[in-house]
Amino acid sequence: MPGMEMSEEELAKSQYDKGGAQRWIDNPDESMYVVQGCHIVICFISVFAACTYLQFVLIPMGMAYFITFLLAPIMDAMEDRPYQFGTKFYCKENFLHPARKRYQKTARGELLDTVMLGKVPHMLAVLICFVVVGVFFSTLIGTISGSFADFSAVQDEKLEAGGKPMSVQLNDMLNEQIDNLEASGILLKREFICFAPDGTEMILRSIPTDEQGLSYLRLYIYDNWLRHDGGTDQPAMLSGSDESSTAFNCTRKKIFGTSEGMTVDDIMGYIGMFGGFVSDMIGIALLAIYILLERQAGATVQGDHIVAEQIEVMFKTYISMKTALSAVTGVLTAIIMVSCGAPLGAVFGLLAFLLNYIPNVGSIIAMVLPVPIIILDEEMSMTTKIVALIGPASVQGYIGNVAEPMMMGEALNLTAISILVGLVFFSFVFGIYGAVLSVPIQAAAKILLHHTDHPLAKGCLTLMREDKTLDYENDRVFLETKADRKKITDIDSVELEGTEFERASTPRPFSRVWR
Repeated sequence: MPGMEMSEEELAKSQYDKGGAQRWIDNPDESMYVVQGCHIVICFISVFAACTYLQFVLIPMGMAYFITFLLAPIMDAMEDRPYQFGTKFYCKENFLHPARKRYQKTARGELLDTVMLGKVPHMLAVLICFVVVGVFFSTLIGTISGSFADFSAVQDEKLEAGGKPMSVQLNDMLNEQIDNLEASGILLKREFICFAPDGTEMILRSIPTDEQGLSYLRLYIYDNWLRHDGGTDQPAMLSGSDESSTAFNCTRKKIFGTSEGMTVDDIMGYIGMFGGFVSDMIGIALLAIYILLERQAGATVQGDHIVAEQIEVMFKTYISMKTALSAVTGVLTAIIMVSCGAPLGAVFGLLAFLLNYIPNVGSIIAMVLPVPIIILDEEMSMTTKIVALIGPASVQGYIGNVAEPMMMGEALNLTAISILVGLVFFSFVFGIYGAVLSVPIQAAAKILLHHTDHPLAKGCLTLMREDKTLDYENDRVFLETKADRKKITDIDSVELEGTEFERASTPRPFSRVWR
């Protein structure tokens, strides 16, 4: 009751229940959980600060590993024997041949691997991988340049025929939408462009004053440019004018399509942006080449711990399937748009391929980008426009909502809300690169938490994963597959007795002849 004094025993019990010093002494487990939780939070904050500060290192390194995992299936198909695809193994018939045991770790043994297993030497595999990448980018650049050349030729023909180019039509459409927005009651602050009866151009500006709700008008009249002082570009100002002295018609200044060109600062800004992008690409490419050269057959992440091995499998599965699904999305989008005669169909197919690496948001952006160009194209019929809009949207919807969850749901086992939160968080920290890497980073963190025996880790894991039974099933399949591979590749179990390689493998006795 308020106002009643507590006895010393009741006061001690109250302090004990609230978390007094004696309670922490009597319950060391609770004390350690609190201390560990505080340490984990401090470590998390420290890691976040370090990641933010070290972006210039982490972003190129992360994208280099992304490219390495992207090229890993090509490398493994050439040099990893037996070749593993899912839980199946291929090119394993001659792996336990006695000749391989006799000549292992020798030059003849490497030649036998090439002949008997079809294994390509590492440096040759890297060179072939570079050739494949070069051919891909050459084809890509040729397709894009050809698509833009055709689009530019069509626009030139339209301009010669007296029509409006696509850029002017797009600006007109956007300005029309702004006018419709203002007509609905949402006013935007824009300048007035006024014209006098004799053609004199004027600008009317509303200037606010210190008193709230009070403003005055300033009218600028461009009467005769020859009368202006040649050393200034300011218009002549007419003071004290009213409607009786000057009659004019005013329209609000358009927002889109009114730029008179770029300033030097704008040009330098674009040059700096392009230079930064090129610098990032060069750094990523060099790191990826170095990782590929040092990569062992079948393993990008070194280590025999189950966490490292499962992260390796997860990265390969996610990036390979994501690339395959993105390629299907891009190809189908390009085919549909080119068949409908949409401008820049191949370019929008490429954008659909690239943007599909960004979860959830990328497919929406890929669907929205071609909408204005399809609507404004005058050569397409209404039917082809509808097909060009609905077709790619249907492809994106099916692959994003049906095919991708069905193929990658078990491998990732992440909830939709955790993927969305991770996308926002890593995009905020690392920009567009973080958006691409958000899902693999989350999946790797989930694997680490799954193998961490701590209450806080299990609590975070509950918020991330969709079905905990899938993780245990994946562990079982992974361990069984690992045991099968170990059995298939156990070269030490091969017996040379009774074979033609028995004598060759017997070491000669050492003898010295004294003279």
